[in-house]
Amino acid sequence: MTSTAASPRPPVCASVSRVPSVSRARAFVGALALLGLLLWGGLTGIAWARAPHPSSVGLRGAWGGSLLSPFDAQWPSAAPIAPAAPGSRGSQPGTPGVTGAAGALYAPACTNAGIQAAGSHVVVAAGEWVCGDITVYGAAVTVLGRVSGSVLVVNGAITVLGEVDGNATTVGGDIHLLGRGRVLGKASALGGQVYAANALSLSAPASGPASWYSTVMAQLLAPDLSSLWLSLLFWACASLGFATMLPQQLGQTRAMVRRRLAASLLFGLLVAALSALASVVLVVTCLGVPLALLLGLVVLVAWTLGTLAVGAWLGERLFRLFRLRRFATLLPTTLIGTLLLAALKAIPYVGLVFGVVIGCVGLGAATLTLLSARRTTPPGARRMPPGARNLPQIAAPPVPQNVRARP
Repeated sequence: MTSTAASPRPPVCASVSRVPSVSRARAFVGALALLGLLLWGGLTGIAWARAPHPSSVGLRGAWGGSLLSPFDAQWPSAAPIAPAAPGSRGSQPGTPGVTGAAGALYAPACTNAGIQAAGSHVVVAAGEWVCGDITVYGAAVTVLGRVSGSVLVVNGAITVLGEVDGNATTVGGDIHLLGRGRVLGKASALGGQVYAANALSLSAPASGPASWYSTVMAQLLAPDLSSLWLSLLFWACASLGFATMLPQQLGQTRAMVRRRLAASLLFGLLVAALSALASVVLVVTCLGVPLALLLGLVVLVAWTLGTLAVGAWLGERLFRLFRLRRFATLLPTTLIGTLLLAALKAIPYVGLVFGVVIGCVGLGAATLTLLSARRTTPPGARRMPPGARNLPQIAAPPVPQNVRARP
């Protein structure tokens, strides 16, 4: 009687026990990325609402008594008066028939000693004369009449179509001089820009950001549409989301960028041109508007995925350059490389061209990756689930030697 020893049990791979923890970590990072994108959307909407639009200077009704327009900023009930000379500062309060730089008829006397507000848009209508200062927090100021004092706005913008005799200062906002509006004092935008349609509108030189600290704090508290912080927030959240939820697609696109960089650029330019042409044709037909929107959404997703892949490729090269290969996984390389690309695209003038090139390379790489995957995957083939390659190979138990095979 022969006794056969029991075959040793194959070891269980340690990665199998870590599958639930890895899934929870991915879910947490994905939820964090989603919350970041929602925050980015909210801040973008606030910045868009804060930005001055041409339609924001609209028409007041006949009961309002004025047209809020740089071309007609006077009381309809009064006869037009010739505008004052560009260098004049107007007359003193109490003088009837006073006109300003915008040709608006001001009130014969002060209509308001000063204005202080928080969270509400302040409009100095044509025909109004504010003899004091205007201070507003968290809202915008539109000057169509005259302000003898200074205008200070925190977390808001200043739009001048009339005249400000003092200084105009914004913290976290821009200053817009439209039509014949002018600021006789100094126009300063801390964390913003001063936009003047006519260079003669400024009697004093405009100043930009006072310091790096004020610029950073102003953009953090009140970002605008072109803010670098909004761009960094979006790309950071996109890197976290794609690297954790779609690692296989992102890795394949990165490999395509690594292998065929020039071909991805040319193919991306072709895809962008064809997509724009197809969208125009679909919109013209009216019936294809939903298809045009769907095509634009697909191109946008592919462009985002491709840009992240270019960032991952750049981050991988940086990690290897600084001898940090052990940390060169998909998530940190994508995050570091994409944020660096976002910072480079913020460079004036050069950043626009750089962004178009990077976007076309990413779009072409994503499209080529999709086409190669469809070409190499046979129809009806089953894909191996994620993590299946790391599972241990269980060998068949050995057959005893005393057992003969049946004929």
